[in-house]
Amino acid sequence: MNENKTPNPDFPSEISELGKKLINIVQITWNSEAGQKVREDIKNSLDELSVAARQTAEELKSPEARSRLRSEAEEFIDQIETRELKSKAKEELLDVLQAVNKELERAIQHLANQKQRTGPSETEENDG
Repeated sequence: MNENKTPNPDFPSEISELGKKLINIVQITWNSEAGQKVREDIKNSLDELSVAARQTAEELKSPEARSRLRSEAEEFIDQIETRELKSKAKEELLDVLQAVNKELERAIQHLANQKQRTGPSETEENDG
């Protein structure tokens, strides 16, 4: 049995021990070569992002770039709206077709029931 272990450990002390170990592992990892590499990667990525943001801001200073961006955004919105309209039109057309088919089925059933009640028509009697 480990001598450092208390006979009846309580919940708060276990949480505290877990916290200490987590802090320790983070510190060890952060100070390792891998941690240094991660910090360098983060710094390089932030530098690249900063450069790209500055370039974009400079490009947007020109009226042509703003106009091009506005045009591209409007075109993108139009494409989305067109797709949505097409989708909505398809849905509505499907609803109409289903309603027409349902009504035609009712008419067929009505005619079939009526025919059963009245018997064969004169033309059917003459054909037979």
